[in-house]
Amino acid sequence: MLSLCSHSHVLSGRNHQQQRNTPMNKYTQYLKHLCLAAVMLMTATTQHAQEIPITGEAFFTGSGFGMQSGGISTLTFNNPMTFTFGTGDYSVITPGTPATFAPISWTGSGPSAMLTAPVTPEWTIIFGGSTYQFDLLAVSSATMTSTGVSLSGTGVATVSGATTRDPTPYQFSLEGTGSGFNYTIAVPEPQTIALLVSGVAVVLLWARRCQRI
Repeated sequence: MLSLCSHSHVLSGRNHQQQRNTPMNKYTQYLKHLCLAAVMLMTATTQHAQEIPITGEAFFTGSGFGMQSGGISTLTFNNPMTFTFGTGDYSVITPGTPATFAPISWTGSGPSAMLTAPVTPEWTIIFGGSTYQFDLLAVSSATMTSTGVSLSGTGVATVSGATTRDPTPYQFSLEGTGSGFNYTIAVPEPQTIALLVSGVAVVLLWARRCQRI
C-alpha cells in the first residue's frame, strides 16, 4: 500500500510536470515574465524621469527698504521685482517678467546672522504655464546699514507646471545700496552678471578657435 501510494504520487508529479510543459503553459509563463519585465522597465523609467535637477541661475533687480528693531533686521521688497536674465532652465523666461519676493528677517549680523524663520517661498515667477520658486532656508551672511544691505544664503529651488523639475539645492545672494534704509537691489549683484556674460563670451571665442583648427 505504501509503495502504491508512493507510485501514485510520482505519477501525479509527472503529470503535473507534463502540464507545466504544455505550449499553453509555456506561453502563459512567457507572458508573466514579459509583464514583469515591462513593470520593472516602467518603474526604472519613472524614477529616472523624476530625477531631473534644475540648472542655471535667475537674476532680478528692483528696490526695497529695511527696518531694524529689537535685534531683528527685516528687508522688505517693493513688489514686483523684475526678472532681468536667466541661464539654464531660467533662460526661457522673458526678461522683464515680474517676480514676487517675500520679506526676509534675521537676527545678528555678518556670518553670525540667522533667519528668524525659513521663507517659503522667498521668490516666485509664473511664466509659460510654469511656476518657478525658491525657498530660503538659511543665511550664511547678512548685513544691513542705512546705506546698504547684503545677504547670502541657501535653500531649495523648484519648477512645477508645464515644466517640472526636481527640488534642487540652490544658493541665493543679493546686494542693495541707497540711503535711509531705502535700497536699489540686485539679485545677485550686477558684477556677478557681468562676470557671467564675460565668461560666456570667452567660451564662445574658444569654441570658434577650435572650429578653425
